[in-house]
Amino acid sequence: MTGQPTTYDWQRAGWQPFIIEAVTGIDKDYLKLTGIRQGQHLSFYLRRIVTHHQHHQVLSEHNLAQIKALSDGHFQLSILLPQGSPITLDVYSLLAQARDGRGTPAASAKPSPADKRTASLIKPSNRRRPNVQREPKKPTEHAAATTTMALAFRKAQERQGPS
Repeated sequence: MTGQPTTYDWQRAGWQPFIIEAVTGIDKDYLKLTGIRQGQHLSFYLRRIVTHHQHHQVLSEHNLAQIKALSDGHFQLSILLPQGSPITLDVYSLLAQARDGRGTPAASAKPSPADKRTASLIKPSNRRRPNVQREPKKPTEHAAATTTMALAFRKAQERQGPS
């Protein structure tokens, strides 16, 4: 044996272990992933891969993960899902990078037809739906009861006078 540490193929390919500490929802479309890579605490942002209320079933601090830098602020995260299948996602060091249209799952995140379990977990990336104009609500026939907070707010506005 030599004094050199063993280097594996995945390390030569640029992958490094990433220990997930927390998965936090930013909004209905994006997650913040915090963890440790080479002793450094890092945060990454990614598009949700499943429906809003299910993300912890797929992505959590219990997943085994490794990360690879692609370009400045752009990384690939490879995760072993709870049922044992891998998924690779694009993640970014800035939320703005994730939002600018590049925040869709990597090509390898698409499930193969043979693995129907993963297919049901991954939400297809949809572009924003066109803004639909809604009809204004019609006033109800009976007047709504005014709440105490609404009365207090109105009274405060009257005391303050015109702005």
